Amino acid sequence: MNESDQSMARLRDALGAAVSRGRRAQAEAHENSEGFRRRSREIGDRIRSGELKPEGTGSKRLQSAADYRDRVGLDVERFPAEESDVDDGKNVSESLESQEQTPSDGSDLDFSQAQILR
Repeated sequence: MNESDQSMARLRDALGAAVSRGRRAQAEAHENSEGFRRRSREIGDRIRSGELKPEGTGSKRLQSAADYRDRVGLDVERFPAEESDVDDGKNVSESLESQEQTPSDGSDLDFSQAQILR
């Protein structure tokens, strides 16, 4: 066997070993993922059935989740705790005023939704 044949044989061996390692790593990652999903499903089922109660209060859970995201390096936007998603109705009067405005040219042919829906 000449030198180029030996080099090709070594390359094929190295490539075969790398492919085998990749397949083992993929199988292990899949197995870990499936195990995590199964455990998560079981915990969720136990919480829904009332058999298991979530630990800590709401603010403690939120802080724990934020600490975890920081620890693993997940970039998640933080919002102030006192900010609410609920519309308190403060902007309702402003929006109604803008809907009732007449066209700037003074015409009475205002077909805005506010006029049609009344």
